[in-house]
Amino acid sequence: MIHIVMYSLNVIQIFMNVKWWLHIFMKNLIDRLDFILGDRKKHSWGNSIGLLRGTIDNLFKTGEAKGETLAKIGRCENTSITWLLEGKGTPYLVAKCNSDDEAADYLNGLLEEKGWLAYICEAPDRNALVLSLPASFKTKKEETINFTVLEIITSPGTKTLNRLKQANIPSHTLSLNSDRFNRLSTGWMGNQELLALLTTAQQINSVDLALLINSKPSPASPIDDPRLWHMLDLYRALTDSKRDEVIDSIELIAANALNNDVINRNEQKKAK
Repeated sequence: MIHIVMYSLNVIQIFMNVKWWLHIFMKNLIDRLDFILGDRKKHSWGNSIGLLRGTIDNLFKTGEAKGETLAKIGRCENTSITWLLEGKGTPYLVAKCNSDDEAADYLNGLLEEKGWLAYICEAPDRNALVLSLPASFKTKKEETINFTVLEIITSPGTKTLNRLKQANIPSHTLSLNSDRFNRLSTGWMGNQELLALLTTAQQINSVDLALLINSKPSPASPIDDPRLWHMLDLYRALTDSKRDEVIDSIELIAANALNNDVINRNEQKKAK
């Protein structure tokens, strides 16, 4: 019985790593905005992204937002508009690449814009790449709002890092524990936390970057199979009762698989 439980937990751990359970407590736009804000006050936060006080009050009172308001939130917080409105997917945008080639292609598209800083985020046997770019826009009252564009790319390997080196992008390294890395790479780490972490990164020169490239294999994404991402999105869209049914089914499948494995082993022993 213990083996069955452990087997099931390994399967279910995929969901736990991306904090799917938080969706249970976030039923609407207001709940999801509260999650984005964290410990920030709503008016000071709204002002920092170019929202008027009345717009902020109406947003948190009615849970309704115009396209322009959503665009400002998405732009300044790197937040998924689909997640804000529907709760589908994850809060923050991540380029979930499945290979070094895919990551390098994604990076090439970004490098058309000048002024990026690069941060190679390292965890045991895994890497992710974060790029930051200072940006600004003007409100209708001609006020300038400054913010930082953040791009998070999973699975950067030798090809991707070589592209960084060729483009002479100022680069840094940042060590993350498993929890922080998982949240970063799966879209559960917000700009506020990430920007604070980036201030602790160590800048490296081109020689250090070359050594880093030669010393690291191409890492795998935390979840490599795109079908698993699709499965997670479908799971998050389920009601609580349907989620329970999924968990029960997983446990049953795990138990049957373990039972079949035991039967096969016994048959192999008899055959010998």
